[in-house]
Amino acid sequence: KNLTIIGATAIEDRLQEGVPETIQRLGEAGIKLWVMTGDKMETAINIGYASKILQKNMPIVKLQCETDVVLKRRLEMLRNTLGLPEEVNGISGRLL
Repeated sequence: KNLTIIGATAIEDRLQEGVPETIQRLGEAGIKLWVMTGDKMETAINIGYASKILQKNMPIVKLQCETDVVLKRRLEMLRNTLGLPEEVNGISGRLL
């Protein structure tokens, strides 16, 4: 109630120099990219944009599952819904 904030700070974990451009070139070369992270969903998506794995015009599908069995089932449903071949393990080969 009577709290006055006299300062605030934030920490940004920046990508190393050249990482976004390198990742973009790998994608342009047709190399499938996979990213696994323990970050919060919002943080992971922000990292995806910063590293150029995600593009603004790209649809994002978010899956949060309690077990790998449920995740596998949901990915299979997604693959069937989109009519993707069995070899495709993520949207455009990218999983964030």
